Amino acid sequence: ATDDDDATDDDDATDDDDATDDDDATDDDDATDDDDLADDDDSAGDDDDATDDDDSAGDDDDDSAGDDDDSAAECGVPDLQLVLHIQDAGGNVGSTFATTDSLTAVGTIHNPCLADVSFVSPSTCMLDLWTVTSSSTGMGRGCGDAETGFTIPASGQLDDSESLGTLAADTWTFEAGFESHFESITFLVQ
Repeated sequence: ATDDDDATDDDDATDDDDATDDDDATDDDDATDDDDLADDDDSAGDDDDATDDDDSAGDDDDDSAGDDDDSAAECGVPDLQLVLHIQDAGGNVGSTFATTDSLTAVGTIHNPCLADVSFVSPSTCMLDLWTVTSSSTGMGRGCGDAETGFTIPASGQLDDSESLGTLAADTWTFEAGFESHFESITFLVQ
């Protein structure tokens, strides 16, 4: 169980009689790190390599000016994304439909953040701004007057939809929005 006087590591639990780590890629049973790039099991701290370790949530590692990948950046309503589309009775999304198709206008708010994001609508509709117009007519939607809070789940989405029924042949525009977000799309009925 004793060390030899050579420079190689024996199969015992102690290091050889040299002052440096062995030149292998594994961790010796001493308190210092080997010259590999991985995190040794002797410490929960950082190695002196150039990459971030995942041992610290939310803090910077000493070996880099950047954050670890496990720290979430703050998100809010400005980061939410609004997408509009028109679909038929079968749920098929498109931009061209027949006059016999029963259509639904859908607005989807996507949350790319790692935390829930909430906002308050001035009405009972999530998308308070909402119009569907053609060259000759237009329609809005009926929403209650009560302020209503909505929460978009982290990495999730919420839909707001309104049935349009069948529409006359024309080029139509669907516009909707909330807070500072506003989108507009056109679709053809023929």
